[in-house]
Amino acid sequence: MKLVFARKRRDDYGRLLAHPLTDDGRLLVISMLAAGLGELMLIPPNHGHWQCLLQAEQRAYRRRLGIWSRDLPAVPERPGWQRLVIRVRDLRSHRGQIRLLAEGGLEVRTGRQLPAGSRRELGRLQAGERLFVRGRARKTDSGWLLWLNQPWQFYREK
Repeated sequence: MKLVFARKRRDDYGRLLAHPLTDDGRLLVISMLAAGLGELMLIPPNHGHWQCLLQAEQRAYRRRLGIWSRDLPAVPERPGWQRLVIRVRDLRSHRGQIRLLAEGGLEVRTGRQLPAGSRRELGRLQAGERLFVRGRARKTDSGWLLWLNQPWQFYREK
């Protein structure tokens, strides 16, 4: 078996960080994501293959395979890592930061690490559009808050 190493070869605990290849030279994780056997989770700086990994996950999600067979909630049920499908209620932009207000009391904000192109993509959303988002949610006095810092944390629902 061959391994493809990312920028950072070991994590903080000394474990190897690599993608195993299948016998025909493809990334095993792509096959697993496409079958719905897990969700995409990348930790910078090891996020070089995010576009093809996200496409594989989206295929499984649209076909409702594996972990994607159940509907996703629109609002967090508890603090922590979430996968949500939200409907945009309002969108505000200030000094390059996007604040997206969703139905059900969730606020989604863009972090400084989010590339400008991804911010522009979010800024083009209209009220009523649906968006898949993932990230850490926390409870606030006014509802829920979720930050988007990486482009693989969201995509438009079709």
